[in-house]
Amino acid sequence: MEKLLAHLSHLEITCPDVEASATFYIEKFGMREVHRADDR
Repeated sequence: MEKLLAHLSHLEITCPDVEASATFYIEKFGMREVHRADDR
């Protein structure tokens, strides 16, 4: 049985290209950026 994610309250992403990753998650998953510090 497949379980779907109902709610995601916090996510921290670290990667070599923060801008590209942020753009991907914002455009593809409809997430919104609420804070960015030290390339996170």
